[in-house]
Amino acid sequence: MRRTAATITALLLATTAGCSSSSDGDPKHAATVTETTTPGQTYDADKARADCVNAIAETIANRPAGFDPDRDDDPRPAECDAIPEVDYTDAYMEGLERVNNKGRDKLSECLEDPTCTSVPVG
Repeated sequence: MRRTAATITALLLATTAGCSSSSDGDPKHAATVTETTTPGQTYDADKARADCVNAIAETIANRPAGFDPDRDDDPRPAECDAIPEVDYTDAYMEGLERVNNKGRDKLSECLEDPTCTSVPVG
């Protein structure tokens, strides 16, 4: 989560830095976005983001025993390399929400089942 907080801070700083405008219209101040694809493939931003969210959810669901979100960081899945850094935080939060919702659903099912003795994690 420290990485997420650092990413959010960096995004806020980049946003405020991006608010200043160049009075001379110098093109070297313009933002550049580069999309890289392998030959014969096209870049599908929606698919890349969905793959990233799925990989994040899987990473979070499979955290090792003793994982402490206040001290430990989730590794960035390779599937997230295809999305821009500015979109990673949103994808991470969506993956986290997905895992939390799944856990809440399992807990609800267990509460309704008198034979349930524990709620599986992940």
